[in-house]
Amino acid sequence: MDKIFGEAATSLESFFSASSSKDEKIQKLKRKSILISGASGSGKNYLLKTLASKYNYKVKQIDVPLFYSEYSEIVAQKTLEIFESAIVENKTLELFSDKTILTTVISGIKKLVKAKNESLVAATFRDTNKVDSNLLAIFEESIKIPDLNPSNRLAAFDFILSSNQILIDNIYQISELCIGYTFSDIYAVCSKALQKALIESRELILYDFFEAQQSVRPNLAFNDYSSSDDHKLVKWSDVGGMAETKKLLEEAILWPHRFPRTFKRLNFRPPVGILLYGPPGTGKTMIAKALASELDFTFISVSSADLVKAEVGRSEKAIKDVFQKAKKSSPSIIFIDELESLFTKNSDSGTVVKKMVSQLISEIDSILETKEKITILASTNAIDLVSEDLLREGRMDLQLEIALPNLDDRIEIFKVASRDLNLSDVDFALVAQLMQNFSGADIQLVVKYASIARVQKFLASQLGSDGVDGNDDAPIHSKLDYESSRKFENLLNSVKISDIQVSQLDIIESIEKIKSFN
Repeated sequence: MDKIFGEAATSLESFFSASSSKDEKIQKLKRKSILISGASGSGKNYLLKTLASKYNYKVKQIDVPLFYSEYSEIVAQKTLEIFESAIVENKTLELFSDKTILTTVISGIKKLVKAKNESLVAATFRDTNKVDSNLLAIFEESIKIPDLNPSNRLAAFDFILSSNQILIDNIYQISELCIGYTFSDIYAVCSKALQKALIESRELILYDFFEAQQSVRPNLAFNDYSSSDDHKLVKWSDVGGMAETKKLLEEAILWPHRFPRTFKRLNFRPPVGILLYGPPGTGKTMIAKALASELDFTFISVSSADLVKAEVGRSEKAIKDVFQKAKKSSPSIIFIDELESLFTKNSDSGTVVKKMVSQLISEIDSILETKEKITILASTNAIDLVSEDLLREGRMDLQLEIALPNLDDRIEIFKVASRDLNLSDVDFALVAQLMQNFSGADIQLVVKYASIARVQKFLASQLGSDGVDGNDDAPIHSKLDYESSRKFENLLNSVKISDIQVSQLDIIESIEKIKSFN
């Protein structure tokens, strides 16, 4: 379980182990109450109940929302009865859910903690900031279940499948698609894939997971903002071209954080706010993620949908919540995408936008005063629409234009994007010239389409007897029956992209395809 939940699983295991130990020295150190927090679907209850079962604890779950439907006297009586039974029965685990702020509950927890038995009390919360401080103060230990990183997600798939005696090759391909997924989301993906195979009375295949993944919306998509370790997949070396921009960011941000003593003597503080502006697809978001990865900072990404709320005052609170999270997880980078859509200087924008601008400025000023290790990175496609109040000195100090790549940059971006491919006699300068006015995103699409087209042709040649036309744009798997699909999947799993040569003609055809889109 520690491969999925990390230190949270280790700490909770220690909590149960100490509570169950007969060793007198350990008995003196044991705790009887614990608080577990984490996003909705993060696996709080699952982890708690699994370890409770391992250490032979009987779980009694208090359904607080149900209590609120009755009279307060009945609520208090029911709660008291549960605690009294736990004190009498010995070795039970009382489990509370969100919004537990009843006076009776606080009193019950105190009695249970003082009781000389092995019963324990645990509470799960999505956000401890929204819980009464009097209740939080009672718990002797607190554990936070973090969002799953790439290795945690793969471990979750392996655990769920192995628990059901299911072996699927290359499940990592599905795991890599599940950015932002919680433990319960991954469980849902596995369940839907298995359900489809059972309904169709056939063997479970990898493609079932692809379809299931597309139908499961991640729990973290409902959060006001998201933070994860997925930015660590983007390295500084993955950013092709933009030599001057990278040099400026290294000097202004990377160096001061890597050599803090030197820059402190120079009385130099890195800029708190950095604005990247330029056309869409030029790599502004990639630069932000790469910078956070190089610094090993927490990366918190927010957009207009995350901050703009209908209720009065909610938008300002959402901004404040983002900065509170950044301070708690400092050092961190807050990335605000499409800044002009949130903090516009349009005179018709109304009081809500003005209040949001004021709140953001207030948060930036507080960072300057407290000297927190927080950097605000923002991107915009239209700097002329951004509120002038944010562009003043002391706010977005460093403003860098991310323009369409020149010839040398296009060559560099193409080399980075195609470094995992087996290119056959490709003239980089020629293809870069053909991609004039292409953005970095366009160049990546060229490489993607060229490699897909070549793989499509290769598979079609291998499945020729199945009547597959390699030049047809329709996916091959959509034209095959079940037996042919099995053959297709086995062949696809055996293909190494480095073994398939992508020619200059493939690249040129892909360039023409992108041009036709534009």
